[in-house]
Amino acid sequence: MEKMTPYADAGARMDFYEIQQLIDRQILENGEAIILPMMLDNPDRPYSLALQVIESDRLDTPPGMQGDRSIRSGVRIGDKGEPVSYSFKRRIRGYPLHKTNRTRVYRDSAKK
Repeated sequence: MEKMTPYADAGARMDFYEIQQLIDRQILENGEAIILPMMLDNPDRPYSLALQVIESDRLDTPPGMQGDRSIRSGVRIGDKGEPVSYSFKRRIRGYPLHKTNRTRVYRDSAKK
């Protein structure tokens, strides 16, 4: 773990322990934390695996889908109550948030 610690963050801003602190704070403040494991193709990194922490306040139900009862605050819920996918607002500095600035992430990448 010590070798991966400085390379844990996909954005290269935090080490593994800082990510853990951020996740703990997110859970206390928002009741959840969203972490995406990523495989980065960078020869300067000793490991391809990295983590991207996404703030849960970026969860957002896409326009035109507010009436869909299977979507709650940007989370599509399956038949058994399990999260199926997440819709996020993208944050792009200098641009307003609108429908082209959204992305969907599936809980299980095999369900794309």
